[in-house]
Amino acid sequence: MRSLRLLSCCLLLVVLTACGGEDGTDTGFVHGADGSGADRLAAAAVSDVQSYWRAEFPKAFGKPWQPVHEFRSVDTLHANGRLCGRPAGELEGNALYCPDQDAVLWDRGALIPVLRKQFGDTAVLAVLAHEFGHAVQRRTGMPADSPSVVTEAMADCYSGASLRWLAAGHGARPRFGSGELAKALQAIMTFRDPAGSAASANGAHGDAFDRITAFGDGYRDGARRCSAMTASNRVFTQQRFTDLGEAAGAAEMPYRELLGKVTASLTTWLRGRQPGFHAPPQREVANPCAGRQGAAGYCAGTIQLGPGLAALHRELGDWAAGTALAGRYALAAEAQSGHPVTGQRARTRVLCAAGAFTGHLLERRSGFGLSPGDLDESVRLLLRSPEASADASGKGIDSPVERVLTFRDGVFGEGAAGHC
Repeated sequence: MRSLRLLSCCLLLVVLTACGGEDGTDTGFVHGADGSGADRLAAAAVSDVQSYWRAEFPKAFGKPWQPVHEFRSVDTLHANGRLCGRPAGELEGNALYCPDQDAVLWDRGALIPVLRKQFGDTAVLAVLAHEFGHAVQRRTGMPADSPSVVTEAMADCYSGASLRWLAAGHGARPRFGSGELAKALQAIMTFRDPAGSAASANGAHGDAFDRITAFGDGYRDGARRCSAMTASNRVFTQQRFTDLGEAAGAAEMPYRELLGKVTASLTTWLRGRQPGFHAPPQREVANPCAGRQGAAGYCAGTIQLGPGLAALHRELGDWAAGTALAGRYALAAEAQSGHPVTGQRARTRVLCAAGAFTGHLLERRSGFGLSPGDLDESVRLLLRSPEASADASGKGIDSPVERVLTFRDGVFGEGAAGHC
């Protein structure tokens, strides 16, 4: 798991004043625990994740779960010595699994309180569940030569599988809903590889798109899906789109330029998929479609753009705005084709089509300026809001996991017949 050192520094006051809230949680099994709220939360999290594996590992792999040998809490603000064969300070703002000791370790000073303050309790659960994923790999015989991007994707997937079980109320902690889950996924995004990183690099974890979709595969399909991941059957965006010839960290496209290019490219692409498609008139209004669909909307035969679309561009990145706009044109295409514009089918088709358009721009070397890093901007939007999937009534796909996976289906499926 990558470090949260920069985030930790920004929230140092939070670290020094971390609160409790897990009264009655036993931390006696955690080496080095100080009974703080951070350690009680972490102890409750690993206890619940261990409960999941105790129940589900035999079903998935046909043998009993062997409990993790050791849990250890460290306060890197005051730590010295060595942990897992490295200086204790290297754990700052981090959690890790140490295979030689079969131990899960975390930084209670500069990780747990920061995650909790910034992203909520479920984020702590997701991060520690990822480390459990590496313990699962040890118990199932992960090939030693597996690229790190695959082992990390698998651990993300195992984390998703365990959180789905816990979200259903099987653990001791309270159930959590789509809002808490979305914030936990935002925490995982914090640990992504920077734009332009090679998927083949030693220590690669994957970009946000890779990591969140891996988590989602486990969340939706369970642990067996995770164990089947290999370098040959898993698509990593930095690998698939590495030869685009466009800088991965290219400058953001100005908002007005983006509107013009997206409108023209979408119209051409939709006509290729749906002969006879005609671009609806576009208007800027204060409150698109009476606020039902989000920053942009399709209603009364018109694409309506509100000031919120420019805000998405400014706050989340140019392709967050591009993704939102693509969803509205996809809804217009559904209306013109006579397909339903409300209901689950419409929401799925709209968001899948937005993903397919994004994949088209990446695959075709279109000169649009899109790069793998732009997919992370789409993920930011999809975790924050269902608006890119909104149907004509304004209802979108509620689950942030399903939103990202539906978009992914479009990106890699290229909107083939029957796909979206």
